[in-house]
Amino acid sequence: MSASSATSGIPGQTSCYCNHLGVLRTSWTDSNPGRRFIGCHKWQEAHGCGFFVWFDPPMCERSKMVIPGLLRTLRRVEDEAKRAKKMDRRFKTLLMVTWVLCAVVGIWCMI
Repeated sequence: MSASSATSGIPGQTSCYCNHLGVLRTSWTDSNPGRRFIGCHKWQEAHGCGFFVWFDPPMCERSKMVIPGLLRTLRRVEDEAKRAKKMDRRFKTLLMVTWVLCAVVGIWCMI
């Protein structure tokens, strides 16, 4: 799993090898979950200079074991919430259609 998120406003304003301000990012890999690093602003592009330095100290082994499991659980719960919201919309739509049909049938029976 290789992922990161980026923010600006690095204390000390570290510059990368191509003389741009480095970008503070957060690693979400299993080996460094939540650990921040500073990288070139073109970090994942072919034209980046390859600058990389850890901003946070190394994580303890326990954190490396616990955090990925928590992240997986969080993703699973978020996915379940999305599915539940989608089902809720479907049921509301079905309920509206049922009410309209009942109203049409009721009006038709009165005629």
